[in-house]
Amino acid sequence: MCYYTLQTNENMKRMLLILVTLILHSCSLFEEEPEVLLSSIDGAVYYETKQGAMNARKASLFILEGNEDSVSFEIKLDVLDSIESIDSLWRPRYLKALNLILDDVYVNDSTYVESKVFSFFIHFPNELISLLNNEGFDHIEGWMTLLSRGLKLATLPSDITINSVANAAISNCRDCDKAKQKLIVDFITELSKYEEV
Repeated sequence: MCYYTLQTNENMKRMLLILVTLILHSCSLFEEEPEVLLSSIDGAVYYETKQGAMNARKASLFILEGNEDSVSFEIKLDVLDSIESIDSLWRPRYLKALNLILDDVYVNDSTYVESKVFSFFIHFPNELISLLNNEGFDHIEGWMTLLSRGLKLATLPSDITINSVANAAISNCRDCDKAKQKLIVDFITELSKYEEV
């Protein structure tokens, strides 16, 4: 009988331990999980941006999260204006956001948009080519139209040639090897020949 009592006590202890574990675990199911930030943006900056007034940074976050409908046309143009930012942390976000809203901001064959995008290409050719090779491929026709028109606008003065544009882009390409420089020249050559469908 003593053995039976010991075994019953052991079973009771196990059951109690399992019950306590389940209760503690179930309490954590009702707690709200914190938002996980998988980003190189500092958490405080992220929340400050999300809580602040609507601007290009906040709009970029909204657009990248799939909430572009909550961003006004004027603010989308602010995102366009911000793609040449010197802030290397935010510039790629502006560019990726612009990629997602390209059709929204490029209305009525806007020379303003063409000039801004082409200027970005001249100043940050490596970043734009990387985007086009990755995320931007879905919108390649829009990008090609914008960039080819931007090239035509840039070469309207007779003293600016396609070679001078290529040289300017290469001079702004940081850490570009010969292959990347050739890619830039080839890309500009293709832009000069691009005919819109």
